[in-house]
Parts: sequence; structure tokens; C-alpha cells
Amino acid sequence: MWPSEPGTTEIEENEANGEMMKPKTPPSITRSLNSISKTVLPPNVEATIDCKRYSSRTRLLRVTAWVKRFINNARRRRSASDLLTADELKTAEKLWIKSIQASSYKDEEQYLSQVNKKEPLLVKQLGLFQDQENIIRCHGRIGKSSLSLSEKQPILLPPKHHFTDLIILDHHETVHHNGIKETLNSIREKYWIVRGREAVKRIVRRCVLCKKVGRDVI
Repeated sequence: MWPSEPGTTEIEENEANGEMMKPKTPPSITRSLNSISKTVLPPNVEATIDCKRYSSRTRLLRVTAWVKRFINNARRRRSASDLLTADELKTAEKLWIKSIQASSYKDEEQYLSQVNKKEPLLVKQLGLFQDQENIIRCHGRIGKSSLSLSEKQPILLPPKHHFTDLIILDHHETVHHNGIKETLNSIREKYWIVRGREAVKRIVRRCVLCKKVGRDVI
């Protein structure tokens, strides 16, 4: 179902509370770190890390956080700790989101950055804007006052990117494999995937567990 990935050790995490996580750096990650330039992690993180090698969002973000930590420590000539924080994982996710948006929505990003004066159709359709961290968000559901801020202004994601696939899979597991509708509703609490239902259907129909138990994916 999913591409093979380097072995990783499980990290005891509590992202919501921002607690420290205590992993041992896996040998595969150590080898990757040693092969990376000790300058700076580029805005296009895809040029440094191949997300298709990973079958879960959590593992991809852990590796990304380790790479960023390694580079920062090398530049500052500090030794790395054996701890990852929730903030580091959140930063890793933002790196991926910005990189993907830059490659998938170049025209929209240039318009929102006032580089291009011609308004792309998607900007108008979804009410796109850049937040304080230059992440592209949608205004599409802002009229529903009962929604949380992240639901009113979800993060824009492309339908056909492996990172988006990992997001979908993560939420599908969060809703206990309860189907397309529940998975999509969970995703939309934070993200807006263009042609989202189609993208979710594609991933959910590939779910091995759902196939084994004969679960209806509608």
C-alpha cells in the first residue's frame, strides 16, 4: 500500500501538551543527517527529504525535525540533545506546508505576495490569503461563527501530493477508519484539500485494514 521507509524508533509524544519526547536517533536517520549540508534547511524541504519514503505523517515530521535540529546544532557548534519537542514537530510541519504550497500554488503565492497582479481563479473561489507565517489559508467557511479559527481559515493543500496523502491517512486513522465522510470532516478542521472528497476517496479505498474487514468506505 505505502512505499517502504527507513526504520524509526517510536517516540513517546504528547503534542497537545508540548511535552518532551525521548527518542534514540535511528541509524537510518543518523546516516541521512551525515549526508546533509551543514548550512541551512532550504525552504523547499522536498529537495532535501523525499517524503515518498515515509508511510506516516508522524514519522516524516520526526525525521524533518531531526534534520533541522542537526543543521541548527552544526551551525551553532552545539551537540544535539536526545529530545524532540512538540514545537519542533510543528515547525517541521510548517516547513512542509510552505514548501508544498510554493511548488503547487506558485501563481497564487506570487499574487498573494504582490509579485503578480493577475488574480488566479482559486484565490477568488476560496478567498485565499497568507497568514503571519506566510502559510496560504482559505476564507471559505468564515461565515460559520460556531467553527474554530482553524476551521474558518483552513490551510490549503493540493489533492495530489504524498504529504497530503499522509495527512488523509492520519485523519482516517484518527476517526477509526469510519469512511470518507468522517475522514474528510476531520481533515477540514485544519486543512482544505482542493477536490478533497476525491482525494480522500482515493486514499481510503486503498486502506488495507478497511479492505480486510470489508468496511464500507462511503
